[in-house]
Amino acid sequence: ANLVNNHFSSIASASTSESELIATYNKYNTIRETSMSMFIEPVEENEIRQIINNLNASKSPGLDRITAKHLKSALPNIAEPVTILINQILSTSIYPEELKIARVSVIPKTGFKDDINDTRPISVLPTLNKVVETVIKSRLQEFLTLTNDQDTQQFGFRANSGTDLAILELNNIILQA
Repeated sequence: ANLVNNHFSSIASASTSESELIATYNKYNTIRETSMSMFIEPVEENEIRQIINNLNASKSPGLDRITAKHLKSALPNIAEPVTILINQILSTSIYPEELKIARVSVIPKTGFKDDINDTRPISVLPTLNKVVETVIKSRLQEFLTLTNDQDTQQFGFRANSGTDLAILELNNIILQA
């Protein structure tokens, strides 16, 4: 475990300096200021039920070993406490440390398991974390839509947008050149 940890830590620190990170951020930062502040609406129990029911049951669990299947089967008993927990997270902006702890697996890139340079780390957070992420993503998307603050060149992680539209946009740029 220490060998893998040291390997991936050294890659990150050796590959990018702080000044390079700042320069890259400044180059691509397209965030515009808005006069609107973002109020995150509390979550309702029925929304939590829907999110948990839509969780992918085939995904691996985090260190707590709680799967989507577990959450779904316990839903009648946990919907209210999970709703309270998530509303507490949203209102205090304090994220529980337990939800930040990931199970890290090392996956070979090309199938050569003996070469540590030919691997990549995969972090798996607790399944409950996915429920919180889904709520926050929903609220953030609502705000960005309301304020029209999402860059038109942002194709990933947007509803009705994806690589097909990005390719079409690139094609149009090339044709206009």
